[in-house]
Amino acid sequence: MMKKMQIDRFEENFVILADDDMKTMDIPKDFFSFAIHEGDILEIEFDGAKPVSARFLADETEAAKARTKSLMERLKNKKR
Repeated sequence: MMKKMQIDRFEENFVILADDDMKTMDIPKDFFSFAIHEGDILEIEFDGAKPVSARFLADETEAAKARTKSLMERLKNKKR
């Protein structure tokens, strides 16, 4: 099963991921073979409940960052 998840935060040696329903899951940092950052969107492949692979979704991550930036600008301008 494949699932898209976003990196919510880091806690000690774990990456805390959240799905679209805001359900969270923690995976050891050393599972990832590439650089990861808060806010990154990943596609995780699972075998049952165990993650077996992950890939960074650059386009989706950039789109999410752009939406967040736009929202922050609208909120900032609304205060004026």
